[in-house]
Amino acid sequence: MLAVGVATAVSIGIVHWVQVSRNAGGLAKLARTKLEAGKNAEAMGLFARYLAYQPNDAAAQAELARLVIEMAELPNATKEQRGYAYNVVEAAVRKNPDNRPLRKQLAEWMLRYRRFGDASTELAILREQTAAAPPGDSDADSVDPDSIELLQARALAGNGDYPKAAATAAAILGFSLDTKSFGPSPERQASAAVVLDASLVLATILNDKLKDPAAAATVLKHLVVTNPKDAQAWLALARWHQSGGQLADSAAAIRKASELAPDDPDVLFADLELSIAEQRYTAAEQLATKARQLFPSDERGFRGIAAVALRQQDTDRAVAVLREGLAETPGQPSLLLMLADVLLQANRLEEAGETINTFVERQGATSPAVGLLEARLLIAQRRWLQAKQKLDSVRPLVAE
Repeated sequence: MLAVGVATAVSIGIVHWVQVSRNAGGLAKLARTKLEAGKNAEAMGLFARYLAYQPNDAAAQAELARLVIEMAELPNATKEQRGYAYNVVEAAVRKNPDNRPLRKQLAEWMLRYRRFGDASTELAILREQTAAAPPGDSDADSVDPDSIELLQARALAGNGDYPKAAATAAAILGFSLDTKSFGPSPERQASAAVVLDASLVLATILNDKLKDPAAAATVLKHLVVTNPKDAQAWLALARWHQSGGQLADSAAAIRKASELAPDDPDVLFADLELSIAEQRYTAAEQLATKARQLFPSDERGFRGIAAVALRQQDTDRAVAVLREGLAETPGQPSLLLMLADVLLQANRLEEAGETINTFVERQGATSPAVGLLEARLLIAQRRWLQAKQKLDSVRPLVAE
């Protein structure tokens, strides 16, 4: 009887294992079918169910990670969705230790979550893997050595090691921190995108942390000298001038970018902001209309029209435009923040409170911007003690 019982239990276990494997395999096959049909949300759910049965399937882990990253990088992604994406990507890297693009994405997410030491650890592994990769490696474009060094500069800056962060970014560009000048071009030529980002990182560290604005200006001016036809380089210079209060120089750089790429979304919206700042409201309206036509899903178009309406003292129109934008892109953080700000200015306190609560539900309560809005609402309600407590809680978040 004992032998029969053991045999029966083993048989049941085998049958259950076969059934689970068969069902799980069907889920994976269906997930890939949905993926081929462009139904990414359904595919993501099916992969998650499949991995509950087969957690060691490395390929499926990587596919799920790619899908959740796409979801989490949408403008209206919630805090929970971004947290879920982080956990999925970390699990996928552990199952796929040789997948360099995936490890790079994990390092980027670690930087986003301010886990700078962990990011440096992943980048050290990535650096070794990239150095050992054979010539012609398929991942060379997305995981090149300079892009790794750029992430490392950000990680070092996040940990407060500003001299080393500056040296890392400067090495990408061929900039000497001793002579504050550019020398011969580096042996390895970085891509235009990496050069742009490295220039911004280095200039920011030099200006804000190492208190050397002259060297920072040299870095950004060199960017447009070496890339005179790159609209993004001119935009970077424009933002730099703007941050220093040099509005005429900023306007000139934006106009140069507009000549080079008038239909580029970043250029178009920078030109829109310039028109509003210069009180050229008719031109701003035309640019906002053009932006809405070319980029209907870009929330900056709605914010541009609302900004023009506010300058013209038309609060109702600004509110209506922002609500229209939220109807098309529900939960969009920047639209919610601007709408709450406008409602507070208009003393529409109940609506402002509802808007702030919507933001907190979707994005969490840790943003200093939403903390300031909550404090303003408490002040408008004459709840002085709570407003002071809220401002005291926000102050450490923006101390630097």
